[in-house]
Amino acid sequence: MIIQTARAAPDPREPATLPVGEATRRFLAAVGGPPAAPSTGAAKATGAFKRYADAEHLSLPDGRGDVPPGSGPAFVGHLLRHLLGVGPCDWTYDLNRPGVWPGPVTVGVHRPVPSGGALYPIEAYVAGGPPGLPAGLHHYDRAHHALRRVRAGDHRTALLEALTVPPATPPDLVIVLTAVFWRTGIKYGDFAYKLQCQETGALLAQALALTEDLDLSVRPYLDFDGALLDTLLDLPKGAEGALAVLSLTGAGAGAGAGAGALGSEAGGVGLGARELIGRRAAEAVDPPPSVSDSLPHLAALHAAATMPSGRAGTGGSAGPGPAWPAGKGSPRGDEPAVRLPEPAPVPLRAGIGHRRSAPAGFAPAPISAAAFASILAAAAGGYPGELEGTPEGPATCGVYALALRVDGVPPGGYRYDREGRLGGAAVPWRGLDEIAAGVQPLTALALREAAAVILPVGDPFDGVARFGDLWCRLQLTESGISVHRAALAAAALGLAARIHSDVCHGATDTALGLRGRGREPERGGEGFGPRGQGRRSLSALLVGRSPRRTPVRWDPWPVADRYRPD
Repeated sequence: MIIQTARAAPDPREPATLPVGEATRRFLAAVGGPPAAPSTGAAKATGAFKRYADAEHLSLPDGRGDVPPGSGPAFVGHLLRHLLGVGPCDWTYDLNRPGVWPGPVTVGVHRPVPSGGALYPIEAYVAGGPPGLPAGLHHYDRAHHALRRVRAGDHRTALLEALTVPPATPPDLVIVLTAVFWRTGIKYGDFAYKLQCQETGALLAQALALTEDLDLSVRPYLDFDGALLDTLLDLPKGAEGALAVLSLTGAGAGAGAGAGALGSEAGGVGLGARELIGRRAAEAVDPPPSVSDSLPHLAALHAAATMPSGRAGTGGSAGPGPAWPAGKGSPRGDEPAVRLPEPAPVPLRAGIGHRRSAPAGFAPAPISAAAFASILAAAAGGYPGELEGTPEGPATCGVYALALRVDGVPPGGYRYDREGRLGGAAVPWRGLDEIAAGVQPLTALALREAAAVILPVGDPFDGVARFGDLWCRLQLTESGISVHRAALAAAALGLAARIHSDVCHGATDTALGLRGRGREPERGGEGFGPRGQGRRSLSALLVGRSPRRTPVRWDPWPVADRYRPD
């Protein structure tokens, strides 16, 4: 994606002095167009991996095949390998040079979950205790597929103190996902925060898919006291921040093998945050820089979003209010409805081993309405989150789509409901020219060859009255859950997919019929008033048939796959 000069935008003030919703407004004003380069002069990239080199470590099993039972090192190794581990590898051959075979080759080492710019800013911290894991707070060292102990003592209870709606009993494992802001920000500027939240949602969807067949309760948490979590994890202020928490319960006693590798220290079981924060923590090698000056809008929004819903100065409560109209995208009475086939259930785990981001476009061929229905159902499907309504579907956004080459579905923009209906956008379909004019060349090529585009849609100000600026982060994260679920469903059905964030712009929203709907805070953030365009596209997943010339992939740690679509 092309790096552009940073756009002029209001200088953000310290988040504590900003009215509620103002950090969101300024962030959106700064990233409203194509991603801008950071405003800093001397840009220095952070390391691709965060490391605690001198910390005690526990090597993890390689993570091949089926998910091991229990909550011990074998299970943790499998889970982390297929969330953040290094691999698989792609060999891409240049077939466009006549008379040369196979031509120049490029080898790329990837991760299991897509990342904006392949920069992979998300880190994982794991808290467990005997008999599954040694007591302590551990960082996942993905370069060596090992756990490095950051601080001694069982941190599960302390981490749960930060949650707005904590579980009744401590889980077997708690995993905190954090973002190293500058790792993506050096390329995308403040826009990096959108990509990092989206990637966090994709990782949560991947974790749920990996464990969908297990007798295990897995629950993501998005509403928490971020400042407390960042302090517990000993994260560098302004450089790295917590974006999501994942709890896993009911995994059984777990394998004790290896539990003593980090030493016999098991004290601190059940200690609170205050006691654990006072303990010495390991130091990371070459810690990332603060982005408070270089990425001011990212830093201000994240700081404002660290306050949980009940303490954001909004007068709201921890429980969410309705974020989407009844029916979550049901066609209105004045919209023509298209009935899709009943979606066949697709196990999302089956897509993990086959999912890859389409490198350059698609084969311009149609997909079936049945496949389209299954992908949409996956995108709009529920998950076991703490926000109200998530078992039925995303709480902060609905699902729209552009049907481009779908058998039996006229081309155009639609909004989807879980009864299998597509509501027309109530605007004439004018083709892709205006949408393609606002994107990068690679995206324009993919758009003209894709069969469909899946777009989570939401109003970034709709929930500010209750959640404060946290609402923006919740929405961006849920959009990542939605598009990754759709990508896994597409992969399980033998189709290709790729996220193209630059598709989300004004011409796309017009084609979806989003202009003139929604509400946003008035200037000053105290009241709410009508806005010209409230709901907007949050992310975009292009889906189509795989082109004939695709990279050759080798995955050293394949996930067991027993699903075969009809």
